[in-house]
Amino acid sequence: MAADPVRTGATLAAVDRWLAALVFAPFAAWYAYRACRALRSGVYELLGDPIERADRPQSFRFLVARDVLVAALFTSLVGLTLFGVSGRATTWVFGAAVAIYIVLHVVFRTSLSRRRS
Repeated sequence: MAADPVRTGATLAAVDRWLAALVFAPFAAWYAYRACRALRSGVYELLGDPIERADRPQSFRFLVARDVLVAALFTSLVGLTLFGVSGRATTWVFGAAVAIYIVLHVVFRTSLSRRRS
């Protein structure tokens, strides 16, 4: 008697990978859309306080760069999930995104402190 293809481990793993990728994909699309919209319009829509490129260029660049970084992180997670890569690669991608975010934040803070001085 042949094994039921729906219940085999390979099929379940493939379905789980697609479902996980479908969870991450909307987040990647949303952050990429926000960054593109901000670059086109020159206004970054924060929750209640829109930031215009002309008024606060450093804050605008930081927020757009952060959205691009988060979109890249979610896109990488979608790719790693679809290809079934896990473990070290996922840890490296997440660690690199955190390190880039910390560097981005430090550069932003130091440029603000230099500007105020």
